[in-house]
Amino acid sequence: SEMCIRDRSRREHFFQPGGSGALPGFQEQIPTNAGWQEIDGNFALIWVCNTSHMAPKAEMAPGCLLDDGLFHIILIREVSCCALLCAMAAFEDNAAHVDHDCVEVYTASAYRLTPDAEMHGRICVDGELVEYEPVQGEMFPGVTQVFASKTE
Repeated sequence: SEMCIRDRSRREHFFQPGGSGALPGFQEQIPTNAGWQEIDGNFALIWVCNTSHMAPKAEMAPGCLLDDGLFHIILIREVSCCALLCAMAAFEDNAAHVDHDCVEVYTASAYRLTPDAEMHGRICVDGELVEYEPVQGEMFPGVTQVFASKTE
């Protein structure tokens, strides 16, 4: 599988056809000279977050803010079942998973995940199972506003 990430995106491009241009269409190659980083390998887990917590006690991306304009990407390469279980158990232990040797953490304003067609796996987007094919996303910070009232 291959994961490509980019470190910048621009809000003013959100409403333009084709977005910012930072994230090319699936049929196009990722540009080699536009700030993209390719991360290649076999992964047991790739978790792309835009919030710090995935559950009340599971701080997946410590330091992630709703308005930071970044995806926080947690990668665990193919490891033993024991190492994977230890890292995943640490998800609910004050974000201790980020200190495990098998865990890599990246930030990006755009990403593309291209799964290896020869491998089998599962891809979920926002908790929904999707086809085992390329997935990509781009962050547009400040495009929406959230209004909430204080509850007691």
